[in-house]
Amino acid sequence: MACLSIPHFMEVALSSNDGLHLRDVMHRLNTLRGKGMPYLFSWSSKRSYKNGYVWHDLSEDDIIYPAQRNEYVLKGSELFEGSTDRYQQGLNGKLLNPKHPLDGPPFR
Repeated sequence: MACLSIPHFMEVALSSNDGLHLRDVMHRLNTLRGKGMPYLFSWSSKRSYKNGYVWHDLSEDDIIYPAQRNEYVLKGSELFEGSTDRYQQGLNGKLLNPKHPLDGPPFR
């Protein structure tokens, strides 16, 4: 298991004028760390909440809001083997990560 305990800083180009999206970060990571690398992780961002912070889970199309001022903090949690099925197509260039997974058929 890879564990990065130190912060990593990188510049990310925006794909739209409405803010920073996870897809922008994932595109940059594909360039820096190798195609498919971002799909091996579940992503969340640090957000201010009341007098503290919370981690907000993200999907590829989500906007990332700053933790404070212009500071963006992301965390990638490694996905375990077998939990990557819905991300598998991400390695081929298309991410299957439904925004509302409960919209499908009910669990039995």
